[in-house]
Amino acid sequence: MTDSLRPQDLQKKLEHAQDWMSREIKNAEEVRKNLVYNESAKIEWEENNITEKIQKFFSDFTPQEIPNGIIENISSSEILYEHMIHGYHLDGTAVIIWYQKVLDLLVEEKITKWFRKYLQEKWISHSPENKILEKSLYSVVSKQYILWLWRLYAVLQKIKTNEINGIYLLHFSLYLRSTPSLQKSLLDSDFFLQLEQLVNSESIWEKRHQWSLSLQDTKLSRELCIWNLYEKNCLIYTLMDSE
Repeated sequence: MTDSLRPQDLQKKLEHAQDWMSREIKNAEEVRKNLVYNESAKIEWEENNITEKIQKFFSDFTPQEIPNGIIENISSSEILYEHMIHGYHLDGTAVIIWYQKVLDLLVEEKITKWFRKYLQEKWISHSPENKILEKSLYSVVSKQYILWLWRLYAVLQKIKTNEINGIYLLHFSLYLRSTPSLQKSLLDSDFFLQLEQLVNSESIWEKRHQWSLSLQDTKLSRELCIWNLYEKNCLIYTLMDSE
C-alpha cells in the first residue's frame, strides 16, 4: 500500500494539472481560431474568384451596358452553388431563384420595355381577348407586369409555329420583325431550345415552388442559364448580347 501524499505534493500535482489544462484550452482555442480564419479565407477566396470569373464572362460589355442587379444576382447564385457542390445541405431553389431574377431583368430590359414603347408609338391599347397569352401581354404593356419566362416561351413558340391567334400576339410578332437582330437571337439561335429545356425541366416553376430541386436539376439549369461562366452560348449571355 502506497504512502499518502503530503499536502505540498498534492498541491504541486494540482498546479501541474491546472497548467496542463490551461495549455490544452489555449491550444484548442488556437485551433478553433485557425479553422475559423481558414474557412473565412476560403470563402473570401471563392467569392473573389467568382467575381473575377463573372467579370471575365462579361468582358465584351462595358459596366454601363450591364443592367443593375445582374452581376450581384449571378454572384449570389454562384456562391450558393459552390456551397451546394461542396456538401452544404441546400436545395437548388436557392441557387436558381437568383438566375431567374437575372433572366427576368434581362427580358424586361432587352424585350418587353421596347415592346411597350413599340405599342405606345402605334397607339395600340385594345382590351385583350379572353386568352391567357393575350391577357399576359396586355398586362405587360398596360400594367408594367413582368413577362415571365414560361410565358415568353409560349409566345415565342406560337410565333415560331405561326399560330398567331390574338391581337397582342400579332403585335409582338410584328415587333420582333421590326428588330431582326432580336428576332434572330430569340428564334433562330439556340436560345429558343435552351429556354424550352429550362421551362420543361420545371426548375423555374413547379419544382422551385415545391423546394425540390436536386443537385442534378440545379446543374442542368445552371448550364442553360450561364454555362459554367465559360461558354457564352447560354440564355443569359444571348439576352445580354441581343439588340
